[in-house]
Amino acid sequence: MVKNYPFVGSHYFSENFKPQDLSLTYQHIQATQTPHFYNEVEFIFIVSGKGEIAINGQLFAIKEGDLIHLLPYHVHQLILADNQSVECFRIRFSLGLLLLSSVNEDNYLSALTHMDYTVPIISLNARKQRQLRFFCDEVIYEKNQNNKHFETLHISLTSYISYLFQTIKMNPYHKNEPANGWRSLEYLQLYHQDELTVERVAHALALTTEEVRTSLNQLTGMDFIQLLNQVRIRNATALLQFPDLTIQKIASICGYASNANFYKQFKEVHDLTPTQYRQNLKENKQMIGFNDSWDVIIYILENCCTQLDLESVVTHTNFSSDKINKLLQAKLNIGFKELLNRCRVQVARMLVQNYDFNLSELALKVGFSDVNTLIRNYKKYLNTTPHQDKKQGKWPI
Repeated sequence: MVKNYPFVGSHYFSENFKPQDLSLTYQHIQATQTPHFYNEVEFIFIVSGKGEIAINGQLFAIKEGDLIHLLPYHVHQLILADNQSVECFRIRFSLGLLLLSSVNEDNYLSALTHMDYTVPIISLNARKQRQLRFFCDEVIYEKNQNNKHFETLHISLTSYISYLFQTIKMNPYHKNEPANGWRSLEYLQLYHQDELTVERVAHALALTTEEVRTSLNQLTGMDFIQLLNQVRIRNATALLQFPDLTIQKIASICGYASNANFYKQFKEVHDLTPTQYRQNLKENKQMIGFNDSWDVIIYILENCCTQLDLESVVTHTNFSSDKINKLLQAKLNIGFKELLNRCRVQVARMLVQNYDFNLSELALKVGFSDVNTLIRNYKKYLNTTPHQDKKQGKWPI
């Protein structure tokens, strides 16, 4: 039984992630948590155990193998009985990384539009659980090794999670009429680009302005303007990584009629102006030419286990081979061949850790021409051999 719903005085957390930052933790949870929500996107992958989760006042049973998708307007709480516990990965990142990994805009927008009518939980079969566990283990392992390129794995992890939610159907459910706070919070999230006022939200939801103000404050501890600016600045921060969008255009997209107000609100959140924040992204190489370098990277990731060569990428992208290598150098500081071999080795490691293959089969399955090429690259990027990796088994969390 969830006490004091719908108005729970929930906690609000934010780590002010840059657009491509990601936090991944492994947790053993043994007691009911305080209701809370984040300014970022969160996925919870249940590795073992069972319990319940409350999302915007609706209760759902959760179990081993479930993957839960939580957006910033989802106030949520893990609920465990006295004899229950769960072990889980908590994967949290900015809206910017979700935009980057959701390469199919139609699927992303459709998922947002229909969030009200589906349970934001999918159940993974045993094979997909192993694969997602591998990705999570790999991100943690590479981070602990202080590998300077480990952040490129963030894109692989979030892309795989996006793929799972695009291909595994979420179940429709009977949704109870939500309380006013939940309705208002969702409305802010979905319509923040409009000229939004308390009066407009109240009219759309058939509430009084006082009901909107009071319910939002009781639910989140924040007032209407604070919440609206939170949503708008969150989206603006995500969009600043795309250089084709001017700052003025971003302000307009996110619902700010005045550039001066946009700058003021942005600086209150980040202690930097949008221009300064974008400059920091440039210096940290977190700017994205979405229609060029990202197209190249995604194509290589999707086809790395085939007999892929540079000419195939040239044909797909209509870029010259020199252009492709320059884009990869600018974004990842590596060329085509190195990126291709890195991707193949990462897939090979997943197969080594989870399946039994002889080396000849493994080399061909991940796209290498022979066993010697596989072993040479495995040693180069992982400082071990497939045989040693298999013998060692799963590395510790």
